[in-house]
Amino acid sequence: LLDEQLRERWDAIVFDGYGSGWALDRCLAHCAARRRRRPVLVHVSHNDEESVWFSLSRQARTSLPRRLAFWQNYLKVRALERRVARNVDLLTTITEEDR
Repeated sequence: LLDEQLRERWDAIVFDGYGSGWALDRCLAHCAARRRRRPVLVHVSHNDEESVWFSLSRQARTSLPRRLAFWQNYLKVRALERRVARNVDLLTTITEEDR
């Protein structure tokens, strides 16, 4: 469905939350392959997910495998959130922590 949507001519592409960051590379590649003006890329941040997952990872009082899973997810979220923030043209936040 993403490839189908990318065939349309858009003024902007909005990534609504870090969970939509998986589509960033495909959008960037598609925009680079086109010869016309790139749409504005926007990220709507709902939380400072990196901080949320760091806190969850530190406070987890569970088995070692689950704690490792929390840390692994924290590292994935941190990398994705930072990559999205570096590559968009506009980033919106709802709290001071997000900013």
